[in-house]
Amino acid sequence: MYDFQYINSKQLSSAKKELIQIINSVQDNVRKYFTFQLYFVGSVKRNMVTYDVKSNKGFDFDADIYVNDCKCRYSEKEIKTKIRLALNKVAYRYGYGNAEDSTRVITLKVKDRKNSIILYSCDIAIVNDYTDDDGDKRQEYIHFNKKQKIKHYLSYCNR
Repeated sequence: MYDFQYINSKQLSSAKKELIQIINSVQDNVRKYFTFQLYFVGSVKRNMVTYDVKSNKGFDFDADIYVNDCKCRYSEKEIKTKIRLALNKVAYRYGYGNAEDSTRVITLKVKDRKNSIILYSCDIAIVNDYTDDDGDKRQEYIHFNKKQKIKHYLSYCNR
């Protein structure tokens, strides 16, 4: 059974501030290639993050990165790789492990290795909002196709 509780606002605020500091350093690191902005999304945007008290996974929150120059000269794979590598250069200073590259997001985790638990994590998607030919608002994200080993923007929902 699950036993969900809200995260203490000070703990959540601290995690968000850390991530902002990390992202500021990442922005400095990749600025010569492209610029981007970070926005918190989902429950963290409303400061309503929960966690399961009985699990060893801590809490997680989500953020979106919007590349400012979407028509830049770098492929989606290069953009995601540059951001992930820049995260690896900085995030360890805040207790995060190496950034994990999954199908839709880059995941950063803070672990208590001694007790084998994840204290908290952040899933970061690289997204682009646009309006399609029918006037519907949509969002696309960089998607890793494991079978073809390619990354590309993939539209996934009406906004």
